[in-house]
Amino acid sequence: MSDFVQTVREDGIAILTLNRPQTRNAIADDASIQAIVTALAEISADTTLRAAILTGAGPAFCAGGSLQSLGQLAAGEPIVNEQRYRTGIQRIPRAFQQIDIPVIARSTAPPLVPDWTSPACATSALPRPALPLPRVSSSLAW
Repeated sequence: MSDFVQTVREDGIAILTLNRPQTRNAIADDASIQAIVTALAEISADTTLRAAILTGAGPAFCAGGSLQSLGQLAAGEPIVNEQRYRTGIQRIPRAFQQIDIPVIARSTAPPLVPDWTSPACATSALPRPALPLPRVSSSLAW
């Protein structure tokens, strides 16, 4: 079990908690990415599960990628950066695609990064009661 992703199974439901509240559960490095991918693979292989819930510990669901890791990601040649991105953080949405059960993203706070992919990869998103969510519009008035 990873320190970053804690998994609890109960009554056919897996609860995956991103557990680094001091960084608002930011995905900081390859170990963080691997922890999420491994946890998703484990619940995908568990035929006793009917659904999964992904949530975050502390005051935030997930801040997305840490600024430090994003800076390192963009430090090379464009082709190298693209490959690093594809073989790094993009493993998370691919892991979500392999799961045959519904995955619910359980938000604990308003999103800090509206384009973070894990809630988007989930089957559905469920905010905590009375959570004010920002209004998102696709119209950019070009």
